[in-house]
Amino acid sequence: MDVVYYYDEKVWERIELIGVPHLGIVEDAYYMGGEYKVDQAVGEARLLPFCLDDIIKAGIEKLAGEIIPLQTVDAVEKKIRDRLKDGNGFSFIRMGDGELVTLAHDILVSTEQLKAFPHFDFLQYAGVHIPDPESRDQLLQCVADADLIGIPVVRFPSYQTMFIKLAQHHGWPLKQMALTGSSVNYFLSRTTLYDHILKNCRVLLIGNRMAEGKNFFEALGYNQIAGVIPVNGIKDVPNALAEAAKYEFDAAFVSAGISANPICTALAKQKKTALDFGHLMDELLKGTYTLRRE
Repeated sequence: MDVVYYYDEKVWERIELIGVPHLGIVEDAYYMGGEYKVDQAVGEARLLPFCLDDIIKAGIEKLAGEIIPLQTVDAVEKKIRDRLKDGNGFSFIRMGDGELVTLAHDILVSTEQLKAFPHFDFLQYAGVHIPDPESRDQLLQCVADADLIGIPVVRFPSYQTMFIKLAQHHGWPLKQMALTGSSVNYFLSRTTLYDHILKNCRVLLIGNRMAEGKNFFEALGYNQIAGVIPVNGIKDVPNALAEAAKYEFDAAFVSAGISANPICTALAKQKKTALDFGHLMDELLKGTYTLRRE
């Protein structure tokens, strides 16, 4: 299990085997997330003599033809390098919980339901004050326009599961779409791609920590930073794009939250390579990630 909150793998193995005495809410949640759904599908006074793992395995075997492979880090690196060479523009955007909740509000879940949970207050820091159908539609267009979309690989309710529900609602042609994991921006730092771009391209840095990012990159010897543009939420995207038009650049690293999606897709239409850099800039500044050199 790649992501576990509060309990380690041994505890989860015990939950699966015998439940959790004195931790009823955990056992109930485990049941509601799996066996309860089987109970509901089978119906009352009926026995399906298989465990949940057997049922899931059988279902996956039946749906094997529907499995969509996500592009690997190596494939993404090659694609971006190729598009830099041809100079026709490229956009990589990412679907995190902010983007997905914005896309889902008043479609899959009501604004009232979201506002009832303080967790979703983070949307306002991205400049999205729900209900905001304009921003929702803007992000929806980004899904259609992007050359590569990073999606969550974890099937939590507000991550991959919500992406799947949105895809079903909108009828997105997932098998024809270029998809990768939403964390590929981090994994690309283990390749030499960013080093290659910073050495060989004029790079525009877009986002509120990118002034620090410029100092960081220049301290590493990268001297082709074209400029820095802050972004004050998604409503500031037109201003950010207007500022970008004042610079000569080949590629853009965009660390601007939800705003990165419309910025990247707009710049790609101008034949720029625009990458959603996400929180990688924060991690580079903290020293938890480094850039691999060619």
